[in-house]
Amino acid sequence: MKKLCLILVCFIPFLSLKGQDTYSIINELRNTFKNYQIKTPTGPITNGHISNKDEVSINYSEPIITIQFISSYLENAFRYVDEVKISFDVLKSRFYDSSFYSSSSGIFKINCPSGIDVYERRQSIPTYGVTKPTEKSTRNLKQEYMLYSEKPIVTRLVNAFKNLQAIANEKGVKKSAPNILDDAELVVEKISFVAPDNSGKLKANQTGCIKIEVKNTNINNAFNVACIVKEKNKSELFSYEEYTSIDKISGNEKEIINVPIKASENVDNSTYPFDVTVSYSGKTIKTQTLNIAASNPKKQQSVSNASGGSRNKTVRMRKMAGNTYLISCKVNGLPLDFIFDTGASSVTLSRKQATFMLRNGYLSKSDIIGTNAYQTATGDIAIGAVVKLKKIEINGLVLNNVEASIINSDSAPLLLGQSALSRLGKIQIDYQNSTLTIIR
Repeated sequence: MKKLCLILVCFIPFLSLKGQDTYSIINELRNTFKNYQIKTPTGPITNGHISNKDEVSINYSEPIITIQFISSYLENAFRYVDEVKISFDVLKSRFYDSSFYSSSSGIFKINCPSGIDVYERRQSIPTYGVTKPTEKSTRNLKQEYMLYSEKPIVTRLVNAFKNLQAIANEKGVKKSAPNILDDAELVVEKISFVAPDNSGKLKANQTGCIKIEVKNTNINNAFNVACIVKEKNKSELFSYEEYTSIDKISGNEKEIINVPIKASENVDNSTYPFDVTVSYSGKTIKTQTLNIAASNPKKQQSVSNASGGSRNKTVRMRKMAGNTYLISCKVNGLPLDFIFDTGASSVTLSRKQATFMLRNGYLSKSDIIGTNAYQTATGDIAIGAVVKLKKIEINGLVLNNVEASIINSDSAPLLLGQSALSRLGKIQIDYQNSTLTIIR
């Protein structure tokens, strides 16, 4: 009987809905969805069809229309049931049709730049009298939704929605909020750092997390929520995701966002400031500076009372091949590993490293103070730039305005030479334990 109805419809010209009221149009839509097969080539329902008059409901609250589909189909001898509930603003949407496979078939398209909300999809699979647990998933703010059926049915749907849109315009109905049901109110309750051992400090090579607690104080759901984390001083000693997105925070619900952060092996015993920002639909809700205390046992300061109670600083070095030792420093805030070289006349930087520092704000053109001649490994004389490093920090000891030479080679080693070492005062080197003690 249903097939006969579909054939007859193909020959019945579409009657214009002009002049009908909203109630009549909703009834027209409801009956069309209930009585004819309507499938979705893309979207939550796959290979499904409306097969029962009680399997669709439509509600209209100007200008929002909500359609709930319940679709069933057979696949591999199992009966699947899909339930999808979508909502969109009639005044913000475009409704149109196009041919599908043949001139007798068509696609009904709803396109809403503000997004179509899919509240919930539920799928159950009754198998031998046992229903498997319901699968729930959400697809938020999809811009386009498509249904397909015979061309006359598609034409009826398009015209019905267009007439509904015209009536809303004539009544002067206002458009909805920027996104349907996306006008929630968020409060950032707390931003904190959690160490893996609850010590409050992030140790070298450990991973803790930045914890952000966000409460939705509105009954509406919140979509497009984002957390942005950025280190203020760009130390490059931490690994973390700068941008974390949250698909949805339900109405009157609280969400806890954890952003993992790992400290490198070269982190200092210091405090590092991070800016944490929570934004919603492109607008900043809150920005807070979070100070994370780091701990590195390898860089602990040692106190010696052997010289009348003087405070000494011990710096651990890393032994490399050929009795070469590396020492970790910060140059204008940038962590760098230098070769400890008492025979070098000055601090030296490679051309590649100097270019990186200049491009990223660790050096400026005003720091270039002249040129200098040096002898290369082949015995040739080359000319390099001389720069003034505003600050070199070695285990908490700060040296200001240190001259350094830029070697005109990308592969030149970074040397900590006498232009810095001579200003440390008396030093003691323990080659067996790979430590440098600065006697103060």
